[in-house]
Amino acid sequence: MAPIRACAAAAAFALAAQAAPALAEDWEFILVNDVGAPIKAAELRPAGGSGWVPGRFADSRPATGLNVGLRDSVAFDKPGDLCRYDIRLTFGQGSTAIWSNVDLCRNAYVTAHYRNGTATVEAH
Repeated sequence: MAPIRACAAAAAFALAAQAAPALAEDWEFILVNDVGAPIKAAELRPAGGSGWVPGRFADSRPATGLNVGLRDSVAFDKPGDLCRYDIRLTFGQGSTAIWSNVDLCRNAYVTAHYRNGTATVEAH
């Protein structure tokens, strides 16, 4: 009887492993603040998607946020081979701006600019 139970347990484990969703991968990029205001939060979503997910700053941010001219790594859970993301930044005064379609697989450094009401990014 024991070999049958062992076989049944192994089969159940194999089925559960196949049914489990792919796990997200820890991923990070360096965010450089060149927007002219402190950044209080960074959120990400797949490019053009919905459902913002908070990014996690590596350093403890003071109440003022990531000040102009500074950089910090932003960690997030990257599902599978997805590379292009929209990044929404929240500034110290509460306003937000979105940087669209940023390739975070090819670019480890992202410098966020905000000029004349336009959000632009320099990725390298």
